[in-house]
Amino acid sequence: MEVTLPLSLDIDDGYEWLASDSSVPIFSSFSTWEALRSKMEVKDWHDVVLFKGALPKHVFTMWTANYDKLPTRARLAGWGMQISPLCAFCSNAMETRDHLFLSCAYSLDVWSEVFARCNPPTSPFTSWAELLSWIRQPRSKSLSLLRKLVAQTMVFQLWKQRNNMIHNHISVSAAAVFIFVDRELRNIISSRREKKSFATLMAKWLR
Repeated sequence: MEVTLPLSLDIDDGYEWLASDSSVPIFSSFSTWEALRSKMEVKDWHDVVLFKGALPKHVFTMWTANYDKLPTRARLAGWGMQISPLCAFCSNAMETRDHLFLSCAYSLDVWSEVFARCNPPTSPFTSWAELLSWIRQPRSKSLSLLRKLVAQTMVFQLWKQRNNMIHNHISVSAAAVFIFVDRELRNIISSRREKKSFATLMAKWLR
């Protein structure tokens, strides 16, 4: 049995793009991507790792550190590599993420310089969760943004110095690392000073 579709010769052909529950008259790459990509729940760390104004290299290092996937000596030794698991900075404790970035005496010296610019926590960080809590603590959006930038820059610079000590046999003082942190933060803030959220950050950092 043949079925003849009714055609109207008086109306031009048209098309609609169906990428979700409703159709649209034009193609949209954004709606296509949203329809095709797999979606996951928003992670509880997203506001600390991914935010406007962050440097991509800092984001990647912070993201990897947040998942505790950086190849610290303790992790490498745990994989069977014949290396010392002790911290490259102090050689007094296992080089875990939390020790390397938060409790090592070398890192604490750098943090003490940072806390002279940013309000310090009530007590030294003992875990990664406490670092994230300190970043989120301020009600002021600008101060919270500054702490995000500070934390990411600290993690990046400490990891960079750790790698320099191991691979290039280059060692600098904690005071020198803070100079790198300070210089990079100034550059980040200066390059984004036209953005409203960055307008007051330099004054807060240099106070």
